[in-house]
Amino acid sequence: MLRISCFVFFICLVDPAFSQNELFHPRQLCEDAEFYFQTIEQVHPNPYAYKSIGYVERLKKSILDRLKHVYDMDKGEFYRILATMNHCFDTHASIGGNLTNSFVKKYIEEDGKILPPVRIEGDSVYMTVRGEKVKLTSINGIRPTDILSTMKLYLSPEQKNVRLSMCEENFAGFLLLYYQKSPFELIGISAKNEKIQWTEEGVKPSSIFVEKEYAKYRHFIFKTDSMAILELNSFDQIDHDSFRLDMIAFFDSIRICGVKHLFVDLTRNRGGKLSPGLILLDCIKHDTIFYTYETVRKVSRQSRDLGFKCSEEDIGKMIRESYHKTILLPPQPAGYTGKIYFLQGIGTMSAADQLCRIVAQNVGLGVRIGRETGTPVEFYSYTLSYKLPNTGLSFYCPVYYYHIPVPTTKDGFVYPDIPYSLENSKPKNAGQLKEILTHVKNDQL
Repeated sequence: MLRISCFVFFICLVDPAFSQNELFHPRQLCEDAEFYFQTIEQVHPNPYAYKSIGYVERLKKSILDRLKHVYDMDKGEFYRILATMNHCFDTHASIGGNLTNSFVKKYIEEDGKILPPVRIEGDSVYMTVRGEKVKLTSINGIRPTDILSTMKLYLSPEQKNVRLSMCEENFAGFLLLYYQKSPFELIGISAKNEKIQWTEEGVKPSSIFVEKEYAKYRHFIFKTDSMAILELNSFDQIDHDSFRLDMIAFFDSIRICGVKHLFVDLTRNRGGKLSPGLILLDCIKHDTIFYTYETVRKVSRQSRDLGFKCSEEDIGKMIRESYHKTILLPPQPAGYTGKIYFLQGIGTMSAADQLCRIVAQNVGLGVRIGRETGTPVEFYSYTLSYKLPNTGLSFYCPVYYYHIPVPTTKDGFVYPDIPYSLENSKPKNAGQLKEILTHVKNDQL
């Protein structure tokens, strides 16, 4: 079963202790860093997929040398040093620094403001000012290119568009936590190539800087338009029994209401366990579902202790396995018979991406609309969670390397049946869903 860390930059794990001012001796910090390095080396099936072993070893040495000569520091400062390793590994091997700490909460409670949303194109940062697109050249005296360069050290080196989306989504939070607070003294270049300078008071922070408060899943029925939408925002930490009951009730409702078009929105679902996705498919089609994939697993003592069967002689070996699964869904009342559209995008990752691949492999489950998903055909998952022994910072490490071949992929990513831009038109009402239906009908003509 796949599991993702639901990687949202900075807001990865709930660790209440992060905000404490406890200081740690350099020896403790080095012990934690070594524990992290050794775990990745022993458990990860391919820790050098993105950066060479020489590059990673040089960065490790640089971090350890720095930690040996620092003063006592708290875990926030330690995170800022160690988490630069994130750009060497995949998302599932990230250091989770919960910067949702007392400083941020206090800042929000005191009516603190953050920078308004930005648009990133290449290495340039843009902001809309009085309806005009302005290229920022300075934020409180800091070059936006320098901010981006530092920010990318904390992002995994996966698909470029995913990294770009992460940077845009978290630019304001990164600026708040690493650089300056509001007001912001901004300098930019207008579309007319004119230099402009202004003071931006900022906007109220989104709830994402407090914690992910959005519902893991929710649904809306537009009875008069015979449409419904099921937003699946996360597959992480969902109670399967409750989810199944909710889905059965929801599908009963759309059958009673005569819904002809159901939209399943996966555009910001960054994963979790695949089980909720299979429960959903059970409500859609009570029949056989086929699923093909290959895995490579590195055998380690840690994975053996968690129940993976292996002998002492297998420790450190790579085990390749191929699966051609036939998922027999349990019998339920008559399934939904209307049309189903799965909305996908670069925010559709890990288990949600896997669900899109299953839909692609099984004709008749639904039409996929949007753009390519955010997880490549070859990726790392079945993630184990660890805590550093001294600071208690959490991190993940995948056990499996997955290869999921799907005929509709390009460059390793799952492309939709029907391309459609969903970035700026996330469906929230019947009008927006009608626009998508019109696009689908025109595409199919």
